Amino acid sequence: MTASASDLLRGNDIDVRQLPPDVDLVDAIRQLSQDPELGCPWSWTLSSLRDDLPWYEQPALSVGVRDAETGALVWQDQPLMVPANGTNAGPVDYWLGGLHHTPMDAHTEVPIELVLRAVAEYVRTGQRPTCVEWIAVC
Repeated sequence: MTASASDLLRGNDIDVRQLPPDVDLVDAIRQLSQDPELGCPWSWTLSSLRDDLPWYEQPALSVGVRDAETGALVWQDQPLMVPANGTNAGPVDYWLGGLHHTPMDAHTEVPIELVLRAVAEYVRTGQRPTCVEWIAVC
C-alpha cells in the first residue's frame, strides 16, 4: 500500500472524485482487510460531492472492513439503505479511519468481496452500487 493510500484510509471521509492518481482505493481496502494487525473494524464514508447539494444532503456510501472475510455497507441517502443479505442481526462496532467509534446498523455486514465490488463501482460511477441488492431501513 502506498503512503498516500495509507494516509487516505486514516481519514473519516473520502471524496472519490479527488483520489490521488497513485491510489487504488479497492486495493488499499483489500490490503487493510488482510492485515493480521488490523486491530479493530475500520470504516469510511465515501462521497462524490455534488455541487448542487449542501454537504448534509449528499448521498454517500459507508464502507467497513472487519477482517479478510467480512465488511459492511450502508447507502446514506433518503431512505437509508442496507444490503438485503446483511448477516449481522444487531448493530456492530466499527471505527471511522480506525479511530472514531461508529456503530453500523443491523444487516450491514456482508462478504468482503461484495464490499470491494461496491467500492469499485462507486469510485467509477459516484452512484449507489447496483452490485448490491439494497433494502430501506425502516
